Amino acid sequence: MKVAWSYVALGNLIEKNKYIASENPEAARKVINDIFEAGNKIKAFPEKGRIVPELRRKNVREVF
Repeated sequence: MKVAWSYVALGNLIEKNKYIASENPEAARKVINDIFEAGNKIKAFPEKGRIVPELRRKNVREVF
């Protein structure tokens, strides 16, 4: 199972993380770790995420 992050998702994540880090760097690290951990759980549970409605492909999932 391969987990891939879109450029848009990574860009948004970096932008929001910079904002959080400006107030609380430790919270920013925790948020990043939690988000990547959630994404990587798909490796163990490939059907955990929902099918992307716009693509309607069973092998393309998203996690919120």
